[in-house]
Amino acid sequence: MPTCSFNDAAGDWIARGEVFIVAHALSILLEVSTDGFQLLSRLALYFSPRDLSGVDLADACLSGANLADAILTKANMQGADLRNTHMRGSDLTSARLCNAHLNGAILIDARLDDAQLGGDNCPPANLNLANLTNASMVGVNLRGVSMRDATMRNANLTGADLRDTQLAGAILRHADVTDADFADVDLFYVALTFANLSQAKNARVPDWKKNVR
Repeated sequence: MPTCSFNDAAGDWIARGEVFIVAHALSILLEVSTDGFQLLSRLALYFSPRDLSGVDLADACLSGANLADAILTKANMQGADLRNTHMRGSDLTSARLCNAHLNGAILIDARLDDAQLGGDNCPPANLNLANLTNASMVGVNLRGVSMRDATMRNANLTGADLRDTQLAGAILRHADVTDADFADVDLFYVALTFANLSQAKNARVPDWKKNVR
């Protein structure tokens, strides 16, 4: 994985939204290498407007970028380097994030409904208040992630690694948690109505919740 980072000032240029550079087109015109394309992809974000709906950022190097409140609906971010990226309040509805590297990423209050996560990815630091309704998170690694008050209604968490995840106040109603690992997870304050916890691993459901439907 390439080494890359945004500094705070460059990340803030996104908020001003003065210019949009189409990195792919420039890479063709300039006949740049793969590394050059990644650099142009990063420059596109430096100067781009906040609305990045449908943008193709697959395998892009965006470590440390400030994408707070950005509109990234249906964006392709598969395999992207998103380490330490600030995406608080961003709209990632229907975005593809499979195999993205999310170590240290902040996704507080982000919209991830219908998004795709999972694969050989690294867990983000914070998903508190995130909306993951109908999200596909098959096999996702969320071990130790803070997901307080996150909404995962109807989400597919089949085979997910949720060990040590902080889920206080989270909503898992109608979620598919088949083979998901809940080791060391406190489910006391989690809304579990119609979630198939009986098919999950290491789920310690409080007695008073076992018959709640």
